[in-house]
Amino acid sequence: RQQEARETADKQAKDAAAAAQKRENCERARNQLATLESGNHRLVVPDGKGGETFVEGAVKDSEMERARNMIAESCN
Repeated sequence: RQQEARETADKQAKDAAAAAQKRENCERARNQLATLESGNHRLVVPDGKGGETFVEGAVKDSEMERARNMIAESCN
C-alpha cells in the first residue's frame, strides 16, 4: 500500500508539473502573438552571426503561425 501511495503521489507531482509547464507555455505564446499582432514593437532576434535582425515579413508571419500552434496545443 505504501508503494501504491508513493506511486500515486509521484504521478500527481508529475501531472502538476506538466500542467504548470503547459500554462506557462500558453501564456508565453499568447504574449508573443499579441506582441507580433500589435505592430507596436519591432522584434529583434539574433542573426546567427553575432548581430541582430528585425523580424518582419515572412519571418513574422511564420512566428505568428508558430505562436498560434503553441496556443492550440497549450491553451485548452
